[in-house]
Amino acid sequence: MRKYLFIAAGFIFLLIGVIGAFLPVLPTTPFVLLAGLCFAKSSPALYERLKRMPKIGEFIRHYSDKTHVSTKTRVQTIIFLWAGLLISMWFIKNTIINVILALIGIAVTIHLVTIKAAQVERIDERIEELEESRDGSTELVSGEEF
Repeated sequence: MRKYLFIAAGFIFLLIGVIGAFLPVLPTTPFVLLAGLCFAKSSPALYERLKRMPKIGEFIRHYSDKTHVSTKTRVQTIIFLWAGLLISMWFIKNTIINVILALIGIAVTIHLVTIKAAQVERIDERIEELEESRDGSTELVSGEEF
């Protein structure tokens, strides 16, 4: 029974995430990640299928593989986020809701700015691997010592 509840919740979160891709007020990523979590707990086949989906699977892969997102994607996301929020604020004209939207926008922007770019993280990992491989011992490379 629990398995089927997680599968149903996964499809509901996925549907909300897809709708969020078209509505500027509704976020996509958290719902897609929740769908991935539900599928991972209930059906490995559905989880793998979700990871292979174009566009949507990218969110899951970035978080599960810890590769994060590229700087270009982060900048585009922040631009579209604020464009959507400002359009929403223009039409809503309710101070309380506009403050909530602004706070959400600020929180998402901070999150996107603080995560490492994929390329920077890979370079950092490679440097750590090279440092660990040296282990304090000297190695000869082209006749020179490190």
